[in-house]
Amino acid sequence: MREHFAEEAAAVVLAVAGHASMSLYPDSLPWLHKPRVVDTAAELISTSANRARCHVDPVDAVSLASALSTLDAPAGTYVFAVSDFLEPVPEEVWTELLTRRFDVVPIVVQDPVWERSFPDVADVVLPAVLPEAGGSRPIRLTRPEVETLRAAHEARYVELLDGLMHLGLEPIALENDDADQIFERFVSWSEGRRRGAGWAA
Repeated sequence: MREHFAEEAAAVVLAVAGHASMSLYPDSLPWLHKPRVVDTAAELISTSANRARCHVDPVDAVSLASALSTLDAPAGTYVFAVSDFLEPVPEEVWTELLTRRFDVVPIVVQDPVWERSFPDVADVVLPAVLPEAGGSRPIRLTRPEVETLRAAHEARYVELLDGLMHLGLEPIALENDDADQIFERFVSWSEGRRRGAGWAA
């Protein structure tokens, strides 16, 4: 990654959402393993921050919105907010962070098959995972139900990114747990803001 060194090192907050859907797909399934994505992203951020002599303050929160609302950090702090954002962060929380002059970077971790869209599984018996209950139950979806879910998921994802960018934020979208691809996504983000950033991953 390309590092940009400020004259005075900034602080870095790494806030990771801890709600149930962030651990929805276990490593044994062929879908996005979010904990591995989070670990890889956290390692990249920490390594780059340390090279820039920045202190990294990790924050684990069941409610990301609550954690972001109560951050105690100086102006100019980089705030990396890692989540699938299936539990949305209200717009006023982002606005307050920007008002406090934090450099906020949402990192969106969503499975491209089941969360950004929805596969063609009409009339197939599926195990519906219930994270809060710690189990699953079989369900069968009709084609109209599948199409409705696909449209809703795709619209939700577009609305999420559009909403963040409308606020002037630059989200990093991660849909693959391959370390090289995550690295390239961070490089692309860094290159996109290198002219205006004192430090970037």
